Amino acid sequence: RRPSILIPARILDSSNVLRATLELTQRPVSGVDNTVPLTLYPLVVTAGTDITDPARSAFLTNAPLSGFDSVLVTPADSGVRSIEIVNALRAWGLLVSTKAQKGLVLRAGPESVDPRFVSFYSSSAAPNLRPRLRVSYSPVRSFGIP
Repeated sequence: RRPSILIPARILDSSNVLRATLELTQRPVSGVDNTVPLTLYPLVVTAGTDITDPARSAFLTNAPLSGFDSVLVTPADSGVRSIEIVNALRAWGLLVSTKAQKGLVLRAGPESVDPRFVSFYSSSAAPNLRPRLRVSYSPVRSFGIP
């Protein structure tokens, strides 16, 4: 099941997003090599709204390290992990993104070589474990003579 967090349109359409942090609570994975941390890359889905299959949409993303910070995690750890995604919210507010999906994919690199993985609680978990999005924004101000 995909976690989903709804962002009010008024924040994307008529605000300046100053900061956006996705907070995920990591579940420990046992029996996995913990000598080297995994790097998670947040990727913005670039698929159009015509593609309705989430699995196919997850392959149509921006390139890793294009406007986002990576996050180091160890599979056996637990706790809250914060991922800065302000550039995603800013991109979703642009007029050109009206026909694009508003989704984010977390990809561990390199997935095709490294079999390790991390696990996070979903939106159906207890309220204190669910994914959260913290957004700081200000209303758009127009300057000049009306």
